[in-house]
Amino acid sequence: MSSLDNKKPVILTPLGTELTPEETGLFSKHKPYGFILFGEHCKTRVQVQKLCSDLRSCVGEDVVISIDQEGGRVARMRAPTWRNHPSAADMNDVYGTYKDLGEMLCADGVNVNFAPCLDVVPTGGRCDAIGDRCFSSDAKTCGEKGVDACKGLIDSGVVPVIKHMPGHGRAEEDSHYFLPVVKASEKTLLNDLKSFQVVCDSLNADQFHGMTAHVLYEVWDKENPATLSKTIIKNIIRDTIGFKGLLFSDDLAMKALDRYGDVVKRVHLSLEAGCDIALPCHTPLGETRAILESL
Repeated sequence: MSSLDNKKPVILTPLGTELTPEETGLFSKHKPYGFILFGEHCKTRVQVQKLCSDLRSCVGEDVVISIDQEGGRVARMRAPTWRNHPSAADMNDVYGTYKDLGEMLCADGVNVNFAPCLDVVPTGGRCDAIGDRCFSSDAKTCGEKGVDACKGLIDSGVVPVIKHMPGHGRAEEDSHYFLPVVKASEKTLLNDLKSFQVVCDSLNADQFHGMTAHVLYEVWDKENPATLSKTIIKNIIRDTIGFKGLLFSDDLAMKALDRYGDVVKRVHLSLEAGCDIALPCHTPLGETRAILESL
């Protein structure tokens, strides 16, 4: 897996299905930590394999090439070219499903998967952004299934990323469009952390990564969502959950963070707060260049 040595701490989005000469020059010069692919990048297997190969040629063989492939509605690679997998809520054999999913990703050049989703949506909860992406409304069960999912990916040669710490399941707004504010008590939120704690207690820290949530938890930080909160990243994600691995921000271009400045500013705020790698997704080439030159 890519080392941060001599790499810029960002995951970037290619502009299309193949690299432009401008992208090739920019990525070769600045060496980002990695890239993330979306549905628009995944047309055919040969095309994805070439795109991944070209990205490695720019940055190095150890570069991270990531994707969101949870199964269900969150899947960038889809049938008929790739195999469909059930959503977390409908997944019977979690280990087997994630191992098959990981082998599919690995075969085409992807080595990091932003999954599994370990957010706990309470019974009767109204978190549509997570919904059937949740394994269980019981935090311990969710964590146990999360361990199976992680092991399936690890055994297939893909690094899992548990998300969205410290938990998106009580947020009623979708952070793609709004900044969710969670007013739950600390006792309630601490119980939700069990899903992440189970995974952190069960796997070695170098076997998996983590991702933050663009959610504001009033009991912990009234001003900043977790992604931009030094308090939450240190006290809750690192200390209480016990997460010791590489921490990614969620997509910094999401509207939840609009009030915190432009994307270049958000990249720096997330890194200053304690994220190891920033994810400014779908940035145009000029903005991508500004981000890379600022780091």
